[in-house]
Amino acid sequence: MSESSKDREKLGFFNETKRFETIEENETHTGYVFKKLDRPIVKYLKSVVLDLENDENVYFCARGDSKDANQDFIDNKLIDFFVVGEKSKAHIDDAKNDISKEPFRHYETNNPTIDDLKYIITDVNKVLKAKQKPTVDGINGQIPIQFLTEVEKQPESIQKGWKFIFLAFLHNNGDEDYFKPYSGFVSLTHTGGKYKKAKFFALKWSSNGLIYIYILNKNLKNYFKADDLKKRLSRFGVNWYKDKHKEIMVINGLYPHYILGFFEVEGDLIKRFILNPWFYSQFKADLNLNQKYDYSNGVLIDQENFEESLANLGYKTYFIRDLLTNKEYHVDPESAEIKDVIEPI
Repeated sequence: MSESSKDREKLGFFNETKRFETIEENETHTGYVFKKLDRPIVKYLKSVVLDLENDENVYFCARGDSKDANQDFIDNKLIDFFVVGEKSKAHIDDAKNDISKEPFRHYETNNPTIDDLKYIITDVNKVLKAKQKPTVDGINGQIPIQFLTEVEKQPESIQKGWKFIFLAFLHNNGDEDYFKPYSGFVSLTHTGGKYKKAKFFALKWSSNGLIYIYILNKNLKNYFKADDLKKRLSRFGVNWYKDKHKEIMVINGLYPHYILGFFEVEGDLIKRFILNPWFYSQFKADLNLNQKYDYSNGVLIDQENFEESLANLGYKTYFIRDLLTNKEYHVDPESAEIKDVIEPI
C-alpha cells in the first residue's frame, strides 16, 4: 500500500533523511558506536511515529536545540543523555543560595507562595509595560492589584497554580538574557509544521543543531500551552502574542523514557536521525514477538548509573514522578532534599 500524502506530511523529517542510526556500547565498554538501522526497523519506526501522531492521548512534539559543543555531545554524551534526558536550565543553575532567584523556583521554596507570586507579578507587569509599543501584536494590559488581593484568600494550591502560569509567561516572553538562564521550563512545538519550527530554533545560533522528538502525555500536569497562556491573560484584559510557534512549556524538562530520538541538522540538510537505544530494544522485541508496545507511555530504561550520568551532563539537580499520583518532585542529590514541584490550575 502506498504512503498517503497525509501520512507523508505527518512523517515530516522522517521522510527527509535516509540515514537512521542508534548507538550501542563498544567492545571495550568504554563508549559507544553508531549502528545503522536495518530496513524493517526503519519501517517500524515510521509506523510508531504515525501511531503517535494519531494518538489523542499524547502531543507528539519536537524541540530545536542549538546545543553548545554540539559535536562533543554527539561523540561522547549520548549514553548519558538517553539515561537522563533533557533538563531545564534551572537544573544546571548552581546558585542555590541566591535569594534573589528564590521566588522564581518552580518547586516549593522557603517563602510563602503568595510572596513569591507578588514578586513574580511585579516582573510580569514590567515585561508587559516594556512590550506595549505600537506593534502589529497590539500587546497591552496589566495584571491588576485586585487579583493579588483575591488570590491571597485562596488555598496555597491555587496560589502555586498561578505561580506556575506566571513563570510560564516569563519563559514564553522569549528574552534570552532574562529568566531563561534559570528557567524551570523547556519548550516544545507541536501540530503541523513542528519540524520546520524546531529546525528554526535548532539553527538560530549555529549552523548545526539537534531536533528532539518527544512524546508528551496529555494526562500529566507538567506542561502549559502558550495558546492557553494567552487565554488566561485575556481574563485580566491583557493581550499577549499569538502562539505562532505552537509552543508547549514543560516544567523541569524531558524524561528520557519519552524521547524517541533526535535529528541532527546542518543548514538545509537533515543529516540523520538517531533513535533512542531503549526504543530500539523495544522495537526489536516487538518485531520478534509480532506485537506492538504502547509507546504513549514511553519505554522502560535502566537508570542504575543515573546520578553519574547526571553529573557527566553538568546537571546539579533532577526531578522524579510518582507513577501512582503523577506528582513531580525536585531532587537535590547533594542535600538529599526532595521538594514538591508546582502544577498549573
